[in-house]
This record gives sequence, structure tokens and C-alpha cells, in this order.
Amino acid sequence: MYEVLAIIQILILVAFVVNFGRKQGISFLVDQGKVMFILWITALILYNLKISTLYNPNIQINIVVGAILITFFILSKKISVGEDDIKLVFNNFTDRKQYKIYSRIADLIFIIASLVFIYNAYKYGLEILEANKVDKQQVDHYAAYIIYMLVLVSEIKYILFRRFKNIKDFLVLFGSILILFLTLNRGPITFLFITIGIYEVFNFINIKSKLTKKQRGVTYGLLGSLVAVFIWFFGYIGNIRMEYAFEKVYKTNLWKHYGVNEMIPSGLVWIFLYLTSPLENVAFSLENQVVNLTYFNNLLYPFIKFGATILGKGEEYKAWMLTRATYIPHLEKVSGLNAASFIPDAFQDFGVFGFLVYLAIYLLIAYVSIKVIKSKREITSITKILIYTNTLSLLLWSVFTNSFRISILIINIMLLLCIEFGYKKWTQWRIK
Repeated sequence: MYEVLAIIQILILVAFVVNFGRKQGISFLVDQGKVMFILWITALILYNLKISTLYNPNIQINIVVGAILITFFILSKKISVGEDDIKLVFNNFTDRKQYKIYSRIADLIFIIASLVFIYNAYKYGLEILEANKVDKQQVDHYAAYIIYMLVLVSEIKYILFRRFKNIKDFLVLFGSILILFLTLNRGPITFLFITIGIYEVFNFINIKSKLTKKQRGVTYGLLGSLVAVFIWFFGYIGNIRMEYAFEKVYKTNLWKHYGVNEMIPSGLVWIFLYLTSPLENVAFSLENQVVNLTYFNNLLYPFIKFGATILGKGEEYKAWMLTRATYIPHLEKVSGLNAASFIPDAFQDFGVFGFLVYLAIYLLIAYVSIKVIKSKREITSITKILIYTNTLSLLLWSVFTNSFRISILIINIMLLLCIEFGYKKWTQWRIK
């Protein structure tokens, strides 16, 4: 039954993609509403096809994801990023002076983050050198916030290097990527790849009218190669982390452990699992588990916890949260897959209403970031691009986890706004 439903959904996806491309050109590939629609329907199709023997689709998860699809489709009809919007961003990308402050701040963060990482590597050892690499690199709690700010450093330096070809920017970019690789955390690397991909599509749209047919073909090939490199890298990190566990603990391999065909490359297996295993956990939870409502404490946890700590009630609040019965990802015991998208937290916060509130917030984030890209106000082009790519990462990661808890993306966006605001104030002061 669900395989048939998946085939119908494939036809819907193809029809919509053709329509998107015909009306919007290649810019639909970087339009947040359309990207989210494509992401969620692709995840649902792969899940309903039951490519993994671990999966048992049900009607509830199809209805819930269907609501997400309808929501982002409506958004894509109301507002979208067009080629003219992207060209306007690049036309304002000319003044080297205004980007020196971004470069210097990125340099400063790189130096501090590098020292913090070296200290933590000395303190805990390098996880990548251990036989069992299933865990990420161990670092102190607050050190992690500093180290993962290298994502923003990498994003800034990549864009500056592509624009101005300064070798120093490339060296800082390379150093940042190396440290992020050593953390064995695929999330930050994914955020960087998203920014690189979006920037390159933006850049292609900006220059494509000047390219010959052959040059366009080469560019398409390079973009395809970027996707291939990401898939390989994603799989490589996954294989490094799980190799010991598969051989020594589970006595099996990647494909058998997760019940998928051994003809599928490991990189694609990991991406498939990231997209679909959360849906299986959600499907099982909504059908079989009962929880206590948390009344938006999942959504607002960092802020409430901060306030409770100031009042001296932080531990009591944390203990109360732990007493609330939560959705348990059932694949965790079966295969170690514990991701469940944002949906369980949303339903636990306030049932269907909680789900609608979360969805509305994601919708608002997408709407505002699109408005930023389309804005004709004097916002630095690099700020526009990076706010757009970081909010897109926040949206995309919602298929895997409650992305409102990915603090590094929120910190990146806040820091970009602070830099932009500070730069404007400094410029106004100098004029006076």
C-alpha cells in the first residue's frame, strides 16, 4: 500500500519540480519554500518505499508530513527568491573595505577557537586516533560553542576567497575545515556545505548570461561534483565513526545493520538514514506512545532554564522536565538511530496545536529570511547571504531534529546581525 503511495508522491514531486523550474528557473533550487517542500516529500517517498527493513510506515506520519508539505507549498506561492533578487545581492558585493571587518572578526574567532580546540585535544586526546570513533571529539561544554563558531568563520572565508581571491582567507578556511573534521561531527560540515552550495548557485545565476553553452555545462558539472563530494564526505565521516562498532560490537556491516541493499553506496546510505529514520521514530511514537504535555517548555527551554537558574531554581526546573514522559525513539534500541525530527517535541509541547505553532515559526523564519534577500535596504551582501544560508540550515535540519536547539546556527545569525549593526553604527560615527 505505502509503496503505491510513494509512487504517487514521486509523480507529484516530478510535476512540482518541473513546474518550479519552468516558472522560476534554477533559482528554485535555493528558494527556501520550495527546498523545504522537496526535502520533506523526498524523505516521505524514501520512507514509504521501505528501502530499509526497519521501517513500517503508517497513515499518521503521512498526514503530519502532508501538512508540512502544504504549508511550505503555500509559502512558495506567496513569496520566492528570483534571479533578479540574487543579481541585486551580487551587484552590491563590490566594496572591499566593508568586508575587512568580517575578515578580521573571522580571523579573531579562528585564533581563539583553534587554541580552545588544541587545549581540549590535549586534555581529552583526539577521538579520531582512537580505535572506537563512535563518539564525537570530547570538548568542554562551553568550548563547543567557540569551536563550532568555526562554521561561520569557514562560511565568511569561503565567500571572501571566492570574491577577492586572498590566499590568507583560503588558509583560514582550510584550517577551520580541518578542525571541524577532527570533531567528527557531520552537522557543522553540512552547514558549511549548504552555504557553499547556495553561494555557488547564486554566483552561477549572477554570471550565467555571460557564459557560453560549454561554460554552463562545465559549471553544472562542478555543481554536481560538489554534491558528490558532500555525499562521499558524509559517508566517510559516518564510516570512520561506526567502523569499530560494526566490526567489534555488532559483528556486521553498515548495510546489514540498517537493513538496506548492499548495492547502495555508504554515503547515500547515511543520507538516507538521516532523512528517513526520524520519520520511523515519529510514526511509531505517535501511534504507540503517550506523553505528558510540556506546554512549550521544549520550544522555550533555553530561555526558561536561564530564568530559572537566575532565580536559583534551575535544577528543580530541570528535574521537573525529566519527570515528564517523553516520546522514546524506538529505533534507538534496535539500531542506535535516535533522531526524530522536530515533530515529537512539538506534539509533546501542546499536541496538534503545538505542532502547528512549531510549523508557523519555521514558516515565519523562512518568510523573514526571504524578505532579507529581497530587501533593497543597505544590508551588506555577505550578511544577506549568510543569514539566508544559516536559516536554511535551521529549516533543513528540522527533518532530523528539533533544530531550534541547534545553538550554533542561532549564534551565527545573532553574530551576523551584531556585526552588521555595529558596522553601520561605526560608519555613521565616522561620517559625523
